[in-house]
Amino acid sequence: MASDRRTREYLRSLARPKAARLRVEQVVDGHLVLVRVTGELDNVTAGMLSAKLADAEAAVTPPAPVVVDLTGVNFLGAAGLSVLVEHHERCVELGGALLIVPGSKAVRRAMAVTGLDARLVLIPAPW
Repeated sequence: MASDRRTREYLRSLARPKAARLRVEQVVDGHLVLVRVTGELDNVTAGMLSAKLADAEAAVTPPAPVVVDLTGVNFLGAAGLSVLVEHHERCVELGGALLIVPGSKAVRRAMAVTGLDARLVLIPAPW
């Protein structure tokens, strides 16, 4: 029953405009760039995050990290996970790091089930 409810909620969310489903903001704090993500990170909204992470990578001077705060994310789909892997690899190529604050149980579970919790750099929320 809970699964049916979640499915209905997700399908209703698809009808909402992309901008209403995900908010991404970038904050430069000293040498690091913080990217705060709130909402649903799926195949519709993943491109928004990818664009912001590309901006963050351009703004940071390695070895300073790009920090992605996912504490406000309530859904993390395969497309969102792919974006995180892609930008993790890009940051490493540039001589920096992509540090991820996973936040919610849903986000941590998506990473654990896929094994990405062992591949990506996850950090606890410092706030």
